[in-house]
Amino acid sequence: MKLLLWTWLLLAISAVQAATPHLDLELTLDPGTRHFQAKADLTTTGPLNLPLDPLFHISRVTTQKAKSGASRRVTMTYSGTLPALPEGGPGRSPDPGSLFAAPEGSFLAAGSGWYPDPGVAFTYRVTIWLPAGQKAVAPGRQTRYQESGSRFVAEYEFDQPAEGISVMAGPYQVTEKSLRLNDGKAVKVRTWFHADLSALAAGYLQDSAGYIQRYSRLIGDYPFGEFNIVASPLSHGLGMPGVTYLGRDVLRLPFIRGTSLGHEVLHNWWGNGVYPDWSKGNWSEGLTTFMADYAFREDRSAEAAREMRLDWLRDLTAIALSDETSLADFKSRLHGISSVIGYGKSAMVFLMLRDEIGRPAFDQGLRLFWQRHRFRSASWKDLEQAFAATSGRDLSGFFGQWVQRSSSPSLALAAPAAGGEKGSFRLLQQGDVFDLSVPLRIRLAAGETREARVRVRDRETVIDAAAVAISRDA
Repeated sequence: MKLLLWTWLLLAISAVQAATPHLDLELTLDPGTRHFQAKADLTTTGPLNLPLDPLFHISRVTTQKAKSGASRRVTMTYSGTLPALPEGGPGRSPDPGSLFAAPEGSFLAAGSGWYPDPGVAFTYRVTIWLPAGQKAVAPGRQTRYQESGSRFVAEYEFDQPAEGISVMAGPYQVTEKSLRLNDGKAVKVRTWFHADLSALAAGYLQDSAGYIQRYSRLIGDYPFGEFNIVASPLSHGLGMPGVTYLGRDVLRLPFIRGTSLGHEVLHNWWGNGVYPDWSKGNWSEGLTTFMADYAFREDRSAEAAREMRLDWLRDLTAIALSDETSLADFKSRLHGISSVIGYGKSAMVFLMLRDEIGRPAFDQGLRLFWQRHRFRSASWKDLEQAFAATSGRDLSGFFGQWVQRSSSPSLALAAPAAGGEKGSFRLLQQGDVFDLSVPLRIRLAAGETREARVRVRDRETVIDAAAVAISRDA
């Protein structure tokens, strides 16, 4: 019977142009027994290929033509027993695609096969029923939140096309703070913490509100009506639209509010507000690292920012040339090398871009990129076009060498060639030749120190140390 249902679900429904699918979900979860049951109503014009995780038993499937033209509506009811908390308990970091239930916390990750996924971005409404003492949150606008003597129910709606649905539940105490942005938009900030973390709630609410205001001024209005900080029983560090899911042990660390929290808030613009075009590279981690982690260092001091840049460079030079990959090939952090490329090197590229076109054009480019691609997928090329528009410059060479190449510059100093002018030296590019703006600090024999930037576009550039200038047209 189950095989027949699978076969029946693999339907191909043709449509001239597919509308955004919509998914209505109602689920009941008992974290104590881990029993899960759900009803899903999916309306779509696209092809249907709706496999669930094999742990679920499908009890009923119906399909009918929807009222909206070529759309079809598929209704499924299914149930199952969710996996237990991963072995190792608190402190263990599971796969981001985890699916588990336990009294201390449950997580249904997008992409883990717990709902029929239409395979493209979709809107949704999810209603969650839990026993008393448990509460649940999902990305979206909270439209229902009710506690009775024996049950809890919450409902969340996501009106923009989303890439997936995640649900988090636990024995949470919920604390809320409201803020109003400059244009009058109201945003609710909430913590969903276990009782032993309740003393941390006020600080997390205050700092989250500050980050939301900061990036709303810099980029554009916060794209959601809510921001939720949710405690996980495991060492999660995950971001979703309007939600960050952090491990209980992580939330206790004193530096998180000044570092990772701002990074996760910013992902609501880059990653969850504008989606990376995954086939062409994930730019969002590098841009978020630059505008959060690095910006916080700049706020602290020039020396602190310099130390982060040096850390990025040390990590990059530790990678064997044969192992380095391009930014266009980076999708997500899988190991140390991918982190160095997709976070550190990518952030350095945005720093160099700001130096290249100036802060005013860079900041205007960020706002233009946001306006053009809000709740849409965007690529490195789209970033290039936004910054080119605000700077009035052709940036194809800059983005081409930094995004598409799988190599990085390698510079060396050399004495002047035979017969070369006294007081000069050579700056050599080893490997691929880049167009670079190189900062130089030269200490002369008399003890004087000179600093300047020189343009380096060739394999060999001759520098007059006294003038700190390139001895030919740059």
